[in-house]
Amino acid sequence: MQVVDAHYNKLRSCPQDLLGCINNLLVLNLSYNRLDSWPAGLHMPALVVLDLSFNKLQQLPEDMGQQLPALQDLYMANNFLTGLPDSLSRLELRDMFVSENDFQVVPKVSMGLSMCSRCAGSMHVCRGRMAASPAAKTWKASGALTA
Repeated sequence: MQVVDAHYNKLRSCPQDLLGCINNLLVLNLSYNRLDSWPAGLHMPALVVLDLSFNKLQQLPEDMGQQLPALQDLYMANNFLTGLPDSLSRLELRDMFVSENDFQVVPKVSMGLSMCSRCAGSMHVCRGRMAASPAAKTWKASGALTA
């Protein structure tokens, strides 16, 4: 199995036992559920696309980047995130969508992504409640960081 699409299923927790067994999973869509957390230690070595948009996530585990080493597209818009784990900055992301969250400042990980020469895509952080940006040379009024 390479694709799991479980959006709009009213899930309250990630089916960790099932997902941890699928080593060749490439795409996981858990958008439009009721997830309030992402499990620490959930290792998915082949996952390329993760969509956690429109859930109730407030924080992500610090080791998320190490557990998803092949991740390229990350969608987490419309949650309640106040920050992102630094481990995500080690990934070679093409796109990262984190708009409509509760960031007070542009997440530090986004600064590394926006200035990273190997990143081909973009990061979207518009419509958050951001008050400041740490050294954001590529921050635009529209709220989108681009490589």
